[in-house]
Amino acid sequence: MKRMLLLMLTVLLIISCKSHKKAGKEDTSEAPNTPSLSLIASDLYGGAEEEVFEVIRDQAALQKFYRKVNMTRKPGLAVPQIDFTKNMAVLYCSGSTNTSEIPTMHISLENDSEMLLKKAKTHFKDSINQGTAALTPFGLYLLPLTDKQVILSQK
Repeated sequence: MKRMLLLMLTVLLIISCKSHKKAGKEDTSEAPNTPSLSLIASDLYGGAEEEVFEVIRDQAALQKFYRKVNMTRKPGLAVPQIDFTKNMAVLYCSGSTNTSEIPTMHISLENDSEMLLKKAKTHFKDSINQGTAALTPFGLYLLPLTDKQVILSQK
């Protein structure tokens, strides 16, 4: 009886491990020509009080932003390590708000000379995401290096 139970648990463990590997492989498949915009760092405190959109193409500009964020933080946020020979960073601060949502963006349009990024719309159905504290959220996104002009859509 004990051997049968042990055998069934072993088979179940093997099957569950294989299903996790398959799911991971499916998630990473992407079209080779489609650039991806991925969130690499975010926080509810430390962004600018006004809306800011900035394309960061070197480590010095990234460290300048994190110095400003970490002025009042103990311990401070770690500066992400980005290979600026292959990638660039896009910083978006949504300004002072009372919603606890991290600003999200996506690529909406791309042509030979421009890449248009658009803010994702957030709709609040309840008061859980609405607070009374003033928050200054920011999102730092990683984008493959390009010579195209990166623009934030205002529509």
